[in-house]
Amino acid sequence: MRCVAIPSAALAAALALGCGAGAQTSATLTFEGTVDDSCAVTTPDDGTLELSNDYTELSSKIGGGTAGSAVVISTDTDNTVDIDAATGWATAPTGGGTNVTFDAEYDASGATTASNVAPGVATTLGLGSTTVTVDAWAEKSSGVFPAGAYAMDVVVQCVAN
Repeated sequence: MRCVAIPSAALAAALALGCGAGAQTSATLTFEGTVDDSCAVTTPDDGTLELSNDYTELSSKIGGGTAGSAVVISTDTDNTVDIDAATGWATAPTGGGTNVTFDAEYDASGATTASNVAPGVATTLGLGSTTVTVDAWAEKSSGVFPAGAYAMDVVVQCVAN
């Protein structure tokens, strides 16, 4: 005789049909879940700026400078990533913020591949993990950067569409 899984309300009836001691039955448990359309950004590595030989540019692209990086996780292929370049210094000595233009660019690798993308230009993300590498710089149109500590903020943003 073959025994099958039976809801507990019918257990007494099943036992009466001979599915008692020594018989085997099985039941399937279903586990359900939902993954929302989302993306997350973590910033494991800040960048560093290096001063140009003529003292008019601070850049992560100059020898000794380093790009910053962010890791973006996307659960949908309609999500996008982009950056907003700094519009001013977060920290600068007196006189360091005059006659300065700021810019940045990013590359992407991993689930998404892109190169030399300008601020404000969104890149459609692939499904999974993408490393976004950001270079940033500031240039003085006249004069030189005075001595002191400088810091700029570049925002990496992921938009779930």
